[in-house]
Amino acid sequence: MESFYSLINIGIEKKELVCLVGAGGKTSAMFRLARELSAKGKKVLATTTTAIYYPESEQYDEILISEKESLDLFDNRNCSGITVLGRSVSSDGKLLGVSPGFLDALFNEELFDYILVEGDGSKGRPIKAPAEHEPVIPSCTTKVLGFIGLDSIGRKICREYVHRPELFCSIIGCREGDIIDSDIISRLIVHREGLFKASPDFAKKYVILNKAEGEERRTAASDIERRLSDIGYKLSGIVISSMKDLRLKNAVKSISGIILASGLSRRMGADKLLLPVGGVPVIERVAAVASKSSLLEVVLVCTSESVALIGRKYGAKIVENNAPELGQSHSIRLGVENSSLSADGFMFLVGDQPFINERIINGLVDSFVTGSSSAVVPMYNGIRGNPVIFAASQKDKLLNLSGDSGGRVLFEGLKGNITTVCFADGKLGLDIDTREDYEKVMKLEDENE
Repeated sequence: MESFYSLINIGIEKKELVCLVGAGGKTSAMFRLARELSAKGKKVLATTTTAIYYPESEQYDEILISEKESLDLFDNRNCSGITVLGRSVSSDGKLLGVSPGFLDALFNEELFDYILVEGDGSKGRPIKAPAEHEPVIPSCTTKVLGFIGLDSIGRKICREYVHRPELFCSIIGCREGDIIDSDIISRLIVHREGLFKASPDFAKKYVILNKAEGEERRTAASDIERRLSDIGYKLSGIVISSMKDLRLKNAVKSISGIILASGLSRRMGADKLLLPVGGVPVIERVAAVASKSSLLEVVLVCTSESVALIGRKYGAKIVENNAPELGQSHSIRLGVENSSLSADGFMFLVGDQPFINERIINGLVDSFVTGSSSAVVPMYNGIRGNPVIFAASQKDKLLNLSGDSGGRVLFEGLKGNITTVCFADGKLGLDIDTREDYEKVMKLEDENE
């Protein structure tokens, strides 16, 4: 299978400074590229000029965090493998970046074979237009990779799918509520204030049309490629890719995702799964990120037809639970029984966890794939939460659960064979059981805007 670095014409004998901008999988791509180059025996620095989520320990060999930007940081270090560099860690657990000038100095010193830089943020949306202050691209950058998530195709221009929709519309010349298509994406790519804004003149530009799963997205990608060719827009390359597919093809194991959405919402007094957060039902937020993640499939166990309709929108396999009064164990059994026979494990997601994101799901999957544990659990600022992965070796035990007890009752028998993955932001693990929980979530969502 072709490597990502070869798709963007990185020669393993020439030092490069690569900056990733846009939306739709930049961070995952940066660390994939870092792993590939490190596997070739190269010294790789991964960093940002803005902010990224704090990387998981499996993604790097060494991490340096210092307010002081000095080449002295690298004295007595051989810089082998993957080094992550940041200025500090924010209160919400993000790694804050370093100045572009310092990265230029590092590049000129040739301490690393490759410097990979994330140059802007997108808050998890698949598409964006850059603000006035971004992207922040080092002047020595040799390649700029402009990312667009093809999961934006067919979506409305709104805050759920577009980072800063007002600015996006101003640049593209469209209106909020318009449907994103290949024409709109092409205009974003070529506009001087669009995808490649602030790119150095000599830097080679590559469009990365990511998340190209399915016929509709690949057709749109081909149309974008044709449109750019017809107007003679100069690029060094267009990559139509799926980091999800690449990750799965390289993995020995695959995980079925099971969303448990059959609760009776007794403490809420209303169907909590349909309550809006950021204008989107809670269950839709969960289904959307699960569908975009590295999960093999998504199985939605539910009782409500309204919830089922949302699941179908994101390609989930719908399993109707006609006996929710039998408790969570019944939902678990339905999910496992209707999962792929080839699954090496089962991830159980809850439908009322509004702040879950792809990074959490993919981080847990990667931990399971690269390890040998019977279970993988997340810790949010020291508190255990969801989603949880159980290996297929635990299938019979999952099928034999009873009552309202979930898979956690199996933990006692798995002591010493459980992997914990830590996330610094406690907000990410919140779920909604009561009206007070919902009010807390809404307050946090308002603060995030």
